[in-house]
Amino acid sequence: MDENPAPHVPDDDEVLRLLKDATEDIRRSRKDRDADRSPQEAPHGPAPEPEAQPAWDQLQTPHSASQSEPERALAFLPAQEFMEADFPEVDALIGSPEDTLLCAGSTLMVYGKGGAGKTTLTIDLMCHLAAGIPWLGQTVAAPCRIILIENEGPLVNLQARLLAKRDGWEGEPWWPNVDILFSPWHGFSFRNDQHRQDLADRITWFEAALVIVGPLITIGAMGAGTPQDVADFELLIEDVRTRTVHDPAFLLVHHENKSGGISGAWDRWPDSVLHLKAQDKGRTHLDVEKARWSTQQGESMNLLWASNYGYAIEQKQDRPSDEDVETRIHQLYDTDDRWRILDEVMGAIHAGKKPTQDALQRLTDSGYLTYQKGPPGRSPKAKCWCHDIEQAAYAPDSPPDSPPDTRTKPEESGESGEDDRGSYVEDNPTGPWGGDVVPPRPESGGLEPATDPNSDIPW
Repeated sequence: MDENPAPHVPDDDEVLRLLKDATEDIRRSRKDRDADRSPQEAPHGPAPEPEAQPAWDQLQTPHSASQSEPERALAFLPAQEFMEADFPEVDALIGSPEDTLLCAGSTLMVYGKGGAGKTTLTIDLMCHLAAGIPWLGQTVAAPCRIILIENEGPLVNLQARLLAKRDGWEGEPWWPNVDILFSPWHGFSFRNDQHRQDLADRITWFEAALVIVGPLITIGAMGAGTPQDVADFELLIEDVRTRTVHDPAFLLVHHENKSGGISGAWDRWPDSVLHLKAQDKGRTHLDVEKARWSTQQGESMNLLWASNYGYAIEQKQDRPSDEDVETRIHQLYDTDDRWRILDEVMGAIHAGKKPTQDALQRLTDSGYLTYQKGPPGRSPKAKCWCHDIEQAAYAPDSPPDSPPDTRTKPEESGESGEDDRGSYVEDNPTGPWGGDVVPPRPESGGLEPATDPNSDIPW
């Protein structure tokens, strides 16, 4: 017989079973500890009077009327008593108590394709929460302490990003309220029991309300994201929570799958899910795909890259009325009458394709405009409009503010191209919140440039 047998190495299933048993033991010990406290020592303040809430004591301690009954008995309340019970309040980190995107003890997941801006968004969110400043129009009740665990990318790159954020910051400083894991860099895993304990101890010592950690694939998430994979990882997070005095929120960063969605069943567990999509340079689209405790589920917005690695909400541009489009066309042709194709009219009046087409048709039917295909000075296939044919015949071929162009103009084939920048894109029924409109040109007299992210803008 071998006197030095090889040590037993548990497999993943055994590790999870041991973890579940340890988690239950911790929960039972916490309940026993709370049961021995007097009402003044209760973690959430004194309990309500018995006559006001007759069944409240059943929620504070395990039912122990008989030794033969289960240690973890179920406790129920009639609906009326449940609704009137004085439960401990939960701190809202993002939003209000009645409309919460992230609160203590909850989980928020931010996911998107590589390069979509996940790091920039999470750092910007971290700084605003740590400073107690509203973030993208969302209420931030008070500064909170945050632990950041960045498990990818060079350490010096993150350092440079945070230094730039600090040096350009305006308002209350955020850095006193942020703690950052720097060793082992790229080495943290929730599957490491010592890491979970060290993180729990740091949360307790630092009194952290939020832990930002990611990407998900590097911090202990296993498998393809099946419901069991998600449930197993959730146990690891809950184990950290049970080891702390506080009930911290977690923000997890994840990558999207090849089809552009969240992989597997990861959308089941988090309370809120935000999806970032990269657009053209300078813009990012944000979808609130899930918001369990908020009315903002299904909302979306375009974010403009702001200075100092931040974001500003792109202002919504209202669709002009039919009368407004017609007035703009009148002003255009009364000022400078010439043959114009659809794209030229759209660009001049800063309106979308469909509203401009409809207005041109109405003004043609009323006799104010004349339609002609291939008028003098334009290509044979160009579909054009003018007000006074005689006046338009002597007008130059191109607007005076446009440089001469000797190249073949594809738009004169009669097919209208894309909408001009700043116009309403009719092909997208969701309008400018769908991601196709940028701030209007200054000369349009329309909306102001994008609003500062610190201002109070609704989602």
